[in-house]
Parts: sequence; structure tokens; C-alpha cells
Amino acid sequence: MWFAKCVPCWVSGLALPPKPSHRLNHRRTGHNQYFETRANIEVVVTEHVDDYRAAVSSLVRPDDVALEVGCAGGVTTAALGKACCVAVGVDKSFSPGMLAEQSGYAKDHVTFKQLDATDIGALLQLSKSAAQEARERYDPASSGDGAAAGPAGGFSVILVDISGSAKLSAVLDLLERYEFCFKDSLRLLIVKSFRYACVLDRTRTFESSRAATAEEVEAEA
Repeated sequence: MWFAKCVPCWVSGLALPPKPSHRLNHRRTGHNQYFETRANIEVVVTEHVDDYRAAVSSLVRPDDVALEVGCAGGVTTAALGKACCVAVGVDKSFSPGMLAEQSGYAKDHVTFKQLDATDIGALLQLSKSAAQEARERYDPASSGDGAAAGPAGGFSVILVDISGSAKLSAVLDLLERYEFCFKDSLRLLIVKSFRYACVLDRTRTFESSRAATAEEVEAEA
């Protein structure tokens, strides 16, 4: 379920709390397709930058193709580059100071582009080219046990840090777009948003105690 996939990370050591229990009845009549297209995409929400970067080192795999939206000077994108196969950082604008900082992090497999977070067409093209580069660079011996067979066909990890004070509606709108547009390759979203983390701290799902009807069970299947 969607909420069970939204796990707030409170500490930089990334001691993840247990995921909330799944809902009892799963009455998703009329919503099945929405859930199915997102079932395999985990959402990790962080409040502070140290948690955000710790999530990278703990959750990103060597075979991942990763994107950071809102990369600024590129510190976190550089950390992505150490953890994954190919990392790309994008931002809607770069100041001279940001460009100077990025120049110290740019490598063959770590690149920076000036793109808006909502330019889905350009991000999809970037995803395709990054995946092709990852397939050419990928070394299975570096993946360790439990990794996938190789890089996905597009971005498998997306980090979102559009602004520490961004409205929750803007953050959620981006997540919905990315979940849908990158659903064939995406496995993990890592979000830095104190507003989102605050909402999750106070959130639980609620349902009536009645059992699901046979029609509802059949609709969910």
C-alpha cells in the first residue's frame, strides 16, 4: 500500500522503523490500477540533509541508475556517484558558485544538467541515455550479493530535494509524475521534505472493521 511504502528516516544512521501494518481489508475498488503501477516503488522520506545523504549510502545499489532533482552544488549527486553505476544531477538554474562546486564532483559517470523538475520529456530522454551509459559501464563483480542482474532501462532511483521549504503539494505532484512516468524502471524515491516528514509522523490509515465483500476481494485480485 502507498503509506506503507512511505517510510520517514529520522536519524543519519538510518535505523528504519518497522513499516506500518498493511490495511486489513484492502478495499481498493476503482483504485487497483493506481496501486498496481506503484506497488514496487518504495518511498523514503527524510527531514534533514544528513539523513538524506545517509539514505543514499544505505539504500542505493551499485547497479542503480540514479537522478537527483534539485542537486544545487552537487554534494549529494557526488555521493550517489560513489554508490551507483551512473548518477545525474539536475536543477532549474545554476549559480556561478554551484557550477564551480560541481566541477570538483563531475566524473565520467557523474554529470550535471540544467533542467526543470517538471520537464518530464527531457528527464525521460536523460533517463534513456543514462541507462545506456550504465549498461556500458556496469561491472557485475562490483554489485555484491543480492543485487539485480544489471542496470534498469532507466532511472531506478530518484532523489527529490526541490527546496527545504517547498509546499507539500509541489512535492507530492512531482512524486506522482515520477512514479507514473518512470514506472518501468523506478524502484526507489528518496525525498527530503520536512513538511512531508511531519505529516507522516502524524499519519495512520483507518478503515472500518467490516470484512471486505466478495466483490471487493474479486476487484482487488
